Amino acid sequence: DSSAPVSTKRSRSARDQAYSEGWVEFKNKSIAKRVANMLNGEQIGGRKRSSFYDDLWNIKYLSKFKWDDLTEELALKKAIREQKIALELSAAKRERDSYLSKVDKSRALNAIEERLKKIMSQHKIY
Repeated sequence: DSSAPVSTKRSRSARDQAYSEGWVEFKNKSIAKRVANMLNGEQIGGRKRSSFYDDLWNIKYLSKFKWDDLTEELALKKAIREQKIALELSAAKRERDSYLSKVDKSRALNAIEERLKKIMSQHKIY
């Protein structure tokens, strides 16, 4: 029925998604310190039915921390993750190739056995 109301509820997993960390960069160091001090330990709030309503902010000002430090760490983690994936992929390819070569050897041996059986049955050696 096209006149029926459409439900706009989101799935529970979307509402209860956990956020572990985030980064904010300020142009002015004193403003960054002030914002971190003001919000740290405060209630996140929002709508009362929000899953984040009772949660608290945990904000820290990181002195001598540069944005490049964060991107460098993220790039390193990405490179390590890609390297692990490449290693797993190459191991899977080696395993597959080994399996296929064993299958080929098995087929060749079966073909030889079939030919020997055929020859033996033709000559009927007693």
